[in-house]
Amino acid sequence: EFESVANSKVEKSYFHDAFDYGGGGRGYGVVMHFTTNECLIENNVFKHLRHSILLQAGANGNVAAFNHSTDPYWTNANPLLGGNSAGELVLHGNYVYANLFEQNDVQNIVIDNSHGGNGPYNTFLRNRASLYGIFFSDNTSPSQNFIGNEIPNSNFPYSSVNYTILGNDQFSYGNNNKGTVAPAGTSNLQDTSYYYALKPAFVQGYQWGRIGLPHAMNSAKVPATNRFEGNDIFAGACGKEDYYAGLSEREEYSVFPNPVSETLWIRGAGQGEIYRIYDLQGRNWMEGVVTTDLQPISVGYLPQGMYLWYCGGKVERFVKN
Repeated sequence: EFESVANSKVEKSYFHDAFDYGGGGRGYGVVMHFTTNECLIENNVFKHLRHSILLQAGANGNVAAFNHSTDPYWTNANPLLGGNSAGELVLHGNYVYANLFEQNDVQNIVIDNSHGGNGPYNTFLRNRASLYGIFFSDNTSPSQNFIGNEIPNSNFPYSSVNYTILGNDQFSYGNNNKGTVAPAGTSNLQDTSYYYALKPAFVQGYQWGRIGLPHAMNSAKVPATNRFEGNDIFAGACGKEDYYAGLSEREEYSVFPNPVSETLWIRGAGQGEIYRIYDLQGRNWMEGVVTTDLQPISVGYLPQGMYLWYCGGKVERFVKN
């Protein structure tokens, strides 16, 4: 909890599970309030919390970047939405203003008026919100900025509410709303970061600015997501080797996501190995050379169906949708 705090940082931490998920400030990860400013919440993992990063009561000038949050939960949810509708990146009211959220990989971004309207110029740049997306509880928080965010979930009921931007003077540019550019005509997005002058050392080149247009939906993950999914959350912290430095030594070998729409990722294949992709009739659709421990393969042009990935004696099946 940051109460009237300035110039502080939370990084490489893991916030997960709570004793209570009801009201009254329970089940939170990081809270910044009472004019907390110029703090950085960076490269953390949040799991199964009511709210992961919450700002209220005049918090201003803070940055939350490259965080991963998953499995949100609360017990006093609207019965029409369900327990997983809790906000993970949350503006909670009482004039929260001029904060930056960029390159986070979460489920739900919520701007609400639990304590009154929020102030202006809070900016959301290149975040992925994969469940309930971006949601305003009402129209009392004008003049927010939404640039280059990804809203991938096209399943009902999420799709009916997961791009709900309310209020006056909202600025939107280059958002990918379930495959549609929002607003129309803003696909030429060139801004990568509003906080970092250069790529931070903990971020791989293929992750830097890869959430959002012009890149395909779900084509990259942030380091915190990789560590969580790789069951190595504290890699790079507490004296442990960096997650990516150890990839070549890992036995784990995976092909994901599966099913895939645009970009197939291969983890753990040997650099320099030849890879090939076949359909079930044995036709060779693609081949190339593995150049990195986490290899992206563009498969968007493949027809729908099942395919075989072959590399270094390993065969994996995947579905192209």
